[in-house]
Parts: sequence; C-alpha cells; structure tokens
Amino acid sequence: MELEAVLFDLDGTLVDTAPDFYVTVEKLLALHNKAPIEHEVIRAEVSNGSRALTKLCFPEITDQDEFEQLRMQLLNIYADEVGANAVLFPENREILETLKSKNIPWGIVTNKPRLYTELLIKRTSFLKNCSVLICADDVPVAKPDPTGILEACAKLQVSSNKVLYVGDHVRDVQAAHNAGCVSAIVPFGYFDEGTNLNDLGAQHLLRNAKDLIHFLDN
Repeated sequence: MELEAVLFDLDGTLVDTAPDFYVTVEKLLALHNKAPIEHEVIRAEVSNGSRALTKLCFPEITDQDEFEQLRMQLLNIYADEVGANAVLFPENREILETLKSKNIPWGIVTNKPRLYTELLIKRTSFLKNCSVLICADDVPVAKPDPTGILEACAKLQVSSNKVLYVGDHVRDVQAAHNAGCVSAIVPFGYFDEGTNLNDLGAQHLLRNAKDLIHFLDN
C-alpha cells in the first residue's frame, strides 16, 4: 500500500498531556480543600474528558448545575495550564521526522475541543508542522464516528484507504475502520490497567519509527 498520509489522535497518542491535567486537578481540589489524587488515577481518566475528571474529583456531587459549575472551573484552570507541562512522547519525535523525510503529510483528529488544542499547539513547538487539524467542535459527532477522519482526508486530498490512523483507545481503532483507514495503536497511551493491546482490534502496533519504516516498506 502506498501511504498518502498519517493521522494521529492527540492526547495519549501523539502528546503526553496528562501532566497538564495533574496540575489542573491539583489546583481544583486545593480550591475546595480536598485531598490530592494520585497521578496514576488521573492519568487513567484523561482520555474520558472533562466530565470524567470532574466526577473523579467530586464523586459526591449529584446536582447537575453544581456539577457543571465545577466542570467549568476545571476547564478554566486547564486553559491556563494547557501546554505548560505537556510533552511529545519520545518515540513520536523520530516518527514525525521519518514522515517529514519521506514527504508524507501528517495531521491530528482529536475529540479535544479546538480552544485547548490550539492553545497546546501555540504553547509548544512540536506540533507546528501539522498539515491538518480536526477537533471535536469541527464535526457534529465525535469518534468513533468517522466524520473527523474523513474530513481530514478530504482536506489533505487523500484516499482514506491509503491513510494510517494512529490512536491509543478502542474508539480510535473503531473510527479508523469506520473511515476505511488502516489502524495502528501506540503502546504508551492512557490505557486502563490490565488492557491487552491485542484486544483493541488495531491492525498494527506503532512502537517507534522502526515500526513505521517496516510498515512503509511492506
């Protein structure tokens, strides 16, 4: 297969954004005189979004209006913290360099809202060569619906069946297959404890640039 583009999920796949959420959650809990939560526990919820993180911090809250106020408080703190501690997963630096050397465009399709995604790109240096960016609020339905991936393919003017979509969650694999893309999973994402990567249904495991080169050569 002649690969025309590679698309990535963002949080937990391309970038380790969990450290930004550690600080965000710590600040939110401190505002309400609550005890800190272990980083490993926070990390497991990062892919599940702001509602899951708010529920993690305030499991006792049942009133929806109060819960929404707390969620907005979390998001406001996160807007200040996004990009401050996030890092590109080390394996991805060489992967992106390999794509650049082979003139293969890459992009991001994420369930993260555009506000926070653009702040992350603005405040870091490692995502600036992204050729296409599709965020949660750019499409009517989130992954595993394929709309975001198909929109990215259209913007890049590539065929979805010649695109590799890389993620760290079963919904990423499902979205890739729903879009007709080849799917790959990274082993360094935000997995639940005991997750077997083979159970996620991805066609390929992308551990490093060597795996990418092997995929391109075969």
